[in-house]
Amino acid sequence: MRKLEEYIPNGYCLYENDATYPEKGLRGLNWKGRLQFRGFLIKDKLKLDSIYKQAISKKECYVGPFWGEFGNFLLHFLPFVMHLSESGVKVNIICLEHYRPFFKNAEGKYIYNEFHSLTKTATEFPPSGNHLRVVPQSFDEVYKKMILQSKNRSVPFFDLSNSNFYWYSFRNWELLKKQAFLDLSQIQEKSNKVVLFPRVKGPAYTLNNGERLNYVQLADILSEYFDEVVVVGLPEMSTDAKFQNPKIVNRVGDNETVLQECAEAKLIVSQHSGAIHVGLYSNTPSLIIYKGVLPIKGLDDSIRFRENADQPLYLATSDSEIRMFLEVFNA
Repeated sequence: MRKLEEYIPNGYCLYENDATYPEKGLRGLNWKGRLQFRGFLIKDKLKLDSIYKQAISKKECYVGPFWGEFGNFLLHFLPFVMHLSESGVKVNIICLEHYRPFFKNAEGKYIYNEFHSLTKTATEFPPSGNHLRVVPQSFDEVYKKMILQSKNRSVPFFDLSNSNFYWYSFRNWELLKKQAFLDLSQIQEKSNKVVLFPRVKGPAYTLNNGERLNYVQLADILSEYFDEVVVVGLPEMSTDAKFQNPKIVNRVGDNETVLQECAEAKLIVSQHSGAIHVGLYSNTPSLIIYKGVLPIKGLDDSIRFRENADQPLYLATSDSEIRMFLEVFNA
């Protein structure tokens, strides 16, 4: 029988030089552009160090806005807010409303001082990272109000509205001991169930996510190894597949449900997407199902931004490999 460690992503699964270090921004620039970009990186680091020092000293700060993707939220924004809270800083957050359930500690208390809500609308363009091609007026109004409050109260502000600042500087800067991953599960024992994210966002095949999965078939396979298969996720991100198997429960809904179900499960199953990182906060290992040609784009960053958390991440690339993994996992 294979060992569990053999299902952990290795070098064969990673694109060479795929990690989004700050130096990625130098691609395609001439010598003047490269010099200017390096200057921006130096200024950004000095700026972040200064704001951080002020936040620790004043014991309060503003962070945001975060109006981006789920994976970026779980890997970059939430762990930084948790770190600030753990450091005794009162954090005032500007964030999408549907992420609110994740801002809790092990006792179930919210870790923020103030939450300034951004409510999604159906007319928005989808985000990339923490970048919106068109910022809704309602979002902009909340953001500008927070800038004014920060200035009037002389409270430092980690302003993440500039996508280059967020992507090239902030994310990589916070990896240097400025992340915390709190267990939000609030339970002692796991049930013999698995959580499945039936992701349908984007095209039918991408280098990051692989082929779109047959979730009815996948859920049936999982049901052979667990007492219950719970299908979760946000409605706009999830398939409307009809599950006939009585061991499969469809609880697609909000993030409160997502977190609760993941906390009670022994395993999370998903494509390579933001959902795999929920386990960082629910004490639950995750299995990536990837159907396509290896390597997997973006997996390098998924692993890199999980290094400060002690949580297994596994990989299976076929139905037979899924079965082999589940036999070893349950054993």
